Amino acid sequence: MSGKAFKVYSRIPSDEAKNYKKLKVALLQRYNLTEDGFRDKLRNSRIKPGETYVQFGERLRGYLNRWVETANLQKNFDDLSDLIIREQIVSHCGRDMSIFLKERQP
Repeated sequence: MSGKAFKVYSRIPSDEAKNYKKLKVALLQRYNLTEDGFRDKLRNSRIKPGETYVQFGERLRGYLNRWVETANLQKNFDDLSDLIIREQIVSHCGRDMSIFLKERQP
């Protein structure tokens, strides 16, 4: 390991560093490859220079798919609509309520 990954590895307790699942979670968080990270990538993406609209659409589709996967949802309309509505509510409530909702995922 090197770079950012090594920094993550060296900064977590040694018992967690030996646990694959805990190390994986720490690395995913560091690289923003989480539910929130993919949601933000989907919402904030802009077309890149030299990128076609078809390529841009596929990149957005990938972010959406990863957002749904990291949210542990089934790929159906009801779960997707719940995810979008939950995200919209969390983005419009106060900071304390936002943290509360993210921790408990009602």
